[in-house]
Amino acid sequence: MVLKGKVVTELGIRSPAAKFFNGYAKQLHNLPNIIDTLHEGNLHEGDDWHDIGAVKSWTLTTGGKVETLKESIEAIDEQNNSISFKIFDGEVSKDYKMFKIHLQVIDKEEGGAVTVWTIEYEKMNEDIKPPYHFMDIITAATKDVDDHSLRQFSRMLKGSWRWIFERKYGKILELMEIEVQSGALMALMVLKGKVVTELGIRSPAAKFFNGYAKQIHNLPNIIDTLHEGNLHEGDDWHDIGAVKSWTLTTGGKVETLKESIEAIDEQNNSISFKVFDGEVSKDYKMFKVHLQVIDKEEGGAVTVWTIEYEKMNEDIKPPYHFLDFITAATKDVDDHVLKA
Repeated sequence: MVLKGKVVTELGIRSPAAKFFNGYAKQLHNLPNIIDTLHEGNLHEGDDWHDIGAVKSWTLTTGGKVETLKESIEAIDEQNNSISFKIFDGEVSKDYKMFKIHLQVIDKEEGGAVTVWTIEYEKMNEDIKPPYHFMDIITAATKDVDDHSLRQFSRMLKGSWRWIFERKYGKILELMEIEVQSGALMALMVLKGKVVTELGIRSPAAKFFNGYAKQIHNLPNIIDTLHEGNLHEGDDWHDIGAVKSWTLTTGGKVETLKESIEAIDEQNNSISFKVFDGEVSKDYKMFKVHLQVIDKEEGGAVTVWTIEYEKMNEDIKPPYHFLDFITAATKDVDDHVLKA
């Protein structure tokens, strides 16, 4: 029940969706020449790199280690710029019974696109961590392929290239001249993102949810990596807008931050937090955490944690280090609820 999970990261890109998607759907063999952390690829079984079921072997760096794995395409939907991969063998198969990666690329009205990467996995045992280390290689690969696609797109449009798109009433409007005006809009496009992790728990959804909706003051006594909490502004810990200050360990470092509840939906076991100040505000203009807990028919529940963020600049990484804190906290609260 708690062995299966899902991780999603949404990353903005400057390239048109179809151009970026083609890098994975039609140019897989060329990716080691584009992606710095992907060192070598070989066609292991099959006649064509892009056939459904053809097996490729890859050497890559992930989580600071060089490892090998095999991959095959399970499905391609060119109309929706969507592709699904099965990953197996190597280090992956030591830790996971099942490991699949899905990519969809969606154009945005204002130009560019958003890549939605989803990893579905089943761990060998409960001691195995979710594959958050794969998020780093996905993020780096997305940037490398985007840069490559953008250079190709630039050459295709020639000269002083422009982005145009159709607006309502059928008018074709000039959106911008990239050489002069691209900075602000295109930078914003790659600064915003979303990270989602789905984690199975044994507790009923409502009981787990109450730990955050009605007992938030008690969480430092339950969560090992949450050391201290104080009501900073407001009359009640659980009021909308009341500000709490927290000391916690995330990414191997002790840090402080403030948090306030923005919305609670008890019927749907859903709660949203705004997180600010401390280290978070040095790296992110906006940082929000959303939790929804959903009962499963076979017992237990699934927690869906979503982080929405806007980075201060492109050099800031997505907040994957918070996923380790969230995962540990989920386990601690689940264990506490089961013992109560």
